[in-house]
Amino acid sequence: MLPAAGVLRLVVVGGGGSLQEHPGERIVDRPDFPEAYKAEALAQAEALDVYRSTDTAVDWTYLSPPPHHLIPGDRRGGDFAAALLDEIEQPQFTRQRFTAAY
Repeated sequence: MLPAAGVLRLVVVGGGGSLQEHPGERIVDRPDFPEAYKAEALAQAEALDVYRSTDTAVDWTYLSPPPHHLIPGDRRGGDFAAALLDEIEQPQFTRQRFTAAY
């Protein structure tokens, strides 16, 4: 659908629950993961799986927030929003997921 509309680049800000602290251990699967956010985190993990498995002409990038909460404050040179804009302007993670944190 997107290529038919002329869209060949897609940048998604998704969930961080599918990040792995250890190989094979997603954060969403930890016993202390908040139940209130679990359904959304699992849906975001499923969306990432769809991007990874779909053969498409669209160059996608999936940006996950770090596993800790996004905290307001002064920029320290690795700001999440700056990472998003940098990826849009100069793609480095085409057809990949990445995260940005201090």
